[in-house]
Formats: sequence, C-alpha cells, structure tokens
Amino acid sequence: MSRGNIHSDGPTAIVVHGLHKSGTMFLYQLFQRLSRAQGIQFFSANNSPADENLAGQGFDHDFCLCPVRDFADPPFVSLGRHRIHQIFHVRDPRDILVSQYFSFGWRHTEDGFTDGIQRFRAFVRQNSIDDYVLNQKSVIGPLKERFAKLIHRPDLDLERVVQYEQMVLDFPAYLDQILRSFAFKAPALQRLRFAFRYRNEFRPDPTVGSHKRSVLPGDHAKQLKPETIQQLNKIFAPELNALNYRTDAVINKIA
Repeated sequence: MSRGNIHSDGPTAIVVHGLHKSGTMFLYQLFQRLSRAQGIQFFSANNSPADENLAGQGFDHDFCLCPVRDFADPPFVSLGRHRIHQIFHVRDPRDILVSQYFSFGWRHTEDGFTDGIQRFRAFVRQNSIDDYVLNQKSVIGPLKERFAKLIHRPDLDLERVVQYEQMVLDFPAYLDQILRSFAFKAPALQRLRFAFRYRNEFRPDPTVGSHKRSVLPGDHAKQLKPETIQQLNKIFAPELNALNYRTDAVINKIA
C-alpha cells in the first residue's frame, strides 16, 4: 500500500457518508476499489475485521473511510492533520422508507436475529406500507434526525452531495463527481474502467425479499397511496427542498 499523498501539501482523508437503504453496500465495494486503484488505505465497518475506528489514528498518510452511515463528522475531522474530503451520498427519503419496509419486514432469513430485531420485524409486518412510512416515533423521526445533520450543516456544500438517483440512472456522471476527491492522474481512464465494471449493476429483482427488489428512483410513487405521498412531501419538505428532490411523483426509468 502506497504511503504517498494525493496532494502535495498534506495527507487526504476521503470520508463517504450514506444512510442505510441508500446503496451503502455498493458504496463499500466501489470506494474500496477506488482506494486500491489510487493506492491509499481503506477503512470500513464492513471490512473483516471492522476497522473504521482506526481511521485517522496516529498516521499521516492518505486514506478513505466508507461508508459512514450517518451525516455527522467522524471524530478525526477536528484533529487537523488531514485535508478532509467529505462526500455525502443521499437518497430520496420517501424511497428510503419504502425500501426499509420491504427490507426490514421480509428480506433475510431470521437466523441470528436478536430479540429487538425480531420485535421490529413483527412491527413492520403488522402494518401496511402506508401506516409504516407514516409512523412518527419509530420511522419518520429517526430518519429526519439523520438528515438534519446534513441539511443544517453551516458548511453544507452541495458540490459534496451526490445522489443515489444519479448513481443508478447515470453512473458515469456520478463517477465524475466521485473521482474529483481521488485526484487520479488519468480520471477519464478510471471513469471508463469503473463505468464498464458496473455497467449491469443497477438492474432490479422485483421479488419482495430481494436485496435489489427495486433500485429505480420513485418507488414510493408506485407503492404508496397519493394521500400518503402528500403527507410525506409536507413532513420532508425541508429535506426535499435542500437536496433538490421533486415532489410531483415523477418516476424515472433507465433508458
């Protein structure tokens, strides 16, 4: 592993944020490979063993940390040793809620589930999808709290915000934004390489229990009642406005 720096004036830390049900397992694979291609160290809660807590501790070389399943700064951001490049990967909160419903209620076998997870799965299955997504205490409240850490940042820079929707619908353009943080000497070559590698990645499997049941944007418009969508539009108006999401239930499709 190289210990050189991407930038000549100091070490760089690339920190990738993304919430559950926003494609974070794909981000893990993508940024691990990007880090390897650039020759920098990669930390993650998904590594085996998990090593995200080691990121930024006691060294002065470049690294990438991905995914941070929160929009809060990791502790090392305040230490000042590294040039910090934070990438905030977002998804329409209405689609996150729909994905949660199918994932938490039906995806995976129940082997190894804790009692708490078992109870939450039972809670999901006892509710219709419309009742689930409008549950304030267990569903909407926690999601809004996570988004608040992003949209209320005093230093919010939309150039550091990338959208799940673009990743799925126009992956090469998504790559253009990502590759800036890695400062590859030949970014066009890396763009071509990774666009080709993942050219078939975003194809849905419509079965209820599938991990990729629906990857396309706008799933909430298919799954929820119009009146439920109207309520979610009001509840998440600050998030939708700040992150440039539409509220007219337009469903995009891969060409």
